[in-house]
Amino acid sequence: MEITQLPSKPEYGSKTNTNLYSREFLSLKNQKNDYSQAGPITGIANPVYYPSALGIALGRFISPYLFVSYYLGRIFNLLMYALLAFFAVKKSKRYQLPLFVVAFLPYTLWITAGYNYDALYYGVILLFLSQLTNLFTEEKGISLKQMVRISLTGLLLVFCKAPMAFLIILPFFLPKKVFASNKVRLQALGMLAFSSVLIFAWVKQGMILEKLRLIFGRTLPDTAGVAGENVGRVDYFLAHPLYTLTTGLRTVFDIPSTIKDSIASPQPFLNKIYSSGAVELFNILLVALLFVLVSLQLDFQVSKRIKTVTVVLFGAITAGVIYAISGDSRVFHIGDLTVAGVQGRYHFYILAFLPIFLEKPVKKIFDRKTVVSERTNDFNIQKFVVSAVLVMTFVNTCIGLFGYL
Repeated sequence: MEITQLPSKPEYGSKTNTNLYSREFLSLKNQKNDYSQAGPITGIANPVYYPSALGIALGRFISPYLFVSYYLGRIFNLLMYALLAFFAVKKSKRYQLPLFVVAFLPYTLWITAGYNYDALYYGVILLFLSQLTNLFTEEKGISLKQMVRISLTGLLLVFCKAPMAFLIILPFFLPKKVFASNKVRLQALGMLAFSSVLIFAWVKQGMILEKLRLIFGRTLPDTAGVAGENVGRVDYFLAHPLYTLTTGLRTVFDIPSTIKDSIASPQPFLNKIYSSGAVELFNILLVALLFVLVSLQLDFQVSKRIKTVTVVLFGAITAGVIYAISGDSRVFHIGDLTVAGVQGRYHFYILAFLPIFLEKPVKKIFDRKTVVSERTNDFNIQKFVVSAVLVMTFVNTCIGLFGYL
């Protein structure tokens, strides 16, 4: 690790697999930092890191040792995800089982237990979809309170991955008749406009702060320049439309493969353990089976209109993610055939929506009426799904621990 100057993980070329269990790491103590030497502040602190920061602060308060702060920071991040996933499943009326399965995908637990913004991203996606499916099955008419709540939930996505915030548009494509009144729908549209302004303000905070600095003639947080940015890539993309199109298409066609890789090998850099392919095959087959079962268990359908709009939004989100990642020179250089930095874990939202799209074809293939027509069969499906998820979590967690010991 850069701070500890101790050997870390294989991706850094170290012969030592980890430093987290060594005496050197466990003996390190917290040190005070002079943040004035860190350089200018770039923009507003992203609240997505508050949970882990709280854990680190608590660790520093209760112990002088670094490992306590280090682990508490990770634990608090995981706890935030766990709470969001819990409330998503609890509040969902008829989409609980798919949310449960997606929440426990092995790579989500691995990633959310680290220092990253994906913990909030994954949790908010689950919470958003919980509320969205409630709107799909609402019988009394959608209220303004429900629309405000789902808009605010979707608004949180801008702190993680800004393109994901496009999802807040989706509820407004529901038929007018499902709203409690036309007034409610118009008020909700006003909330959408307000949310859009906030999203734009966050994304363009650097430009806004710079304008404010010029207007008021005072020093505000400096946001000029982003580390690792590919300067001039937009001009190049516009000047070479064929290259831009083919690179984008290759990256899009890679998405199924990257999603499969994330599911098969949830813990990175454990190639020696996965060399037999047994665990990869186990993960792929089990996750596929679970998605088929939860799709069979769904007792509602979504209109073609909503599915079409969802696919269009997926395309817009994917394009936004590809564009954003292309600005990171660590993973993309102008001339590359694909934007390699677009990882499978970024497409978590697709997996969360997948049972909605699989429901109709899966029931047609397996003949839902004869396969699971009784409540007993539904209960057995739920029991098997929960048990299988626990087994999958146990297997992958044990392998992850073994690989990093």
